[in-house]
Amino acid sequence: MIRQLLRTMIAVLILVPGALVPVAAQTTEPNPESEHEVLDLGNASVRFQVRVFGLIRVGGHFERLIGKLVNHADREAGRIHICIDVSRINIRDEIRDEFLRSPAFFNTERYPQITFSNSRLVLGKDGIEQIVGDLSLHGMTRPVVFNVEPVGSAQGMDTISYQAKVTIKRSDFGLLSLRSIVSDEVEIIVAMQSN
Repeated sequence: MIRQLLRTMIAVLILVPGALVPVAAQTTEPNPESEHEVLDLGNASVRFQVRVFGLIRVGGHFERLIGKLVNHADREAGRIHICIDVSRINIRDEIRDEFLRSPAFFNTERYPQITFSNSRLVLGKDGIEQIVGDLSLHGMTRPVVFNVEPVGSAQGMDTISYQAKVTIKRSDFGLLSLRSIVSDEVEIIVAMQSN
């Protein structure tokens, strides 16, 4: 039960939905040892929300990821490395998507990926409560803490839903465009289901 929950909650940190599709060549994959089990990560989705003019919430998501979990015998020592393709940002508006990819914002030609690697897992009585690690975005790396919680299960099925949330400041990553219009704080909400 704990092992399955560990796999599920670690997989929550995949920061984009979709299949495991290789991105560009920058990915660093974990080096498994004999006591490790290496798992592909998938079946997760992420959305992000910002406030526009201090009132309206605008959201979007990414559409491509690769990722690995190295599941250690010591469940607190599990390792995650994930990578998302920033060029696959989608806020359901092609003009705004192109702006977000441009040098004025994410600059995806220079910074094509967002990566996350955990440093530790914080366990509570019901499993993983926090996943602590480093988020690299737009050429900068900052520590982040995702708070994890179960959000329910499908009636009559063994499917459990989880979500992990973190709020970052985009200015911490050098994303300074449109600060008079778009909030500095960005909420990232990652969700997945497990059987």
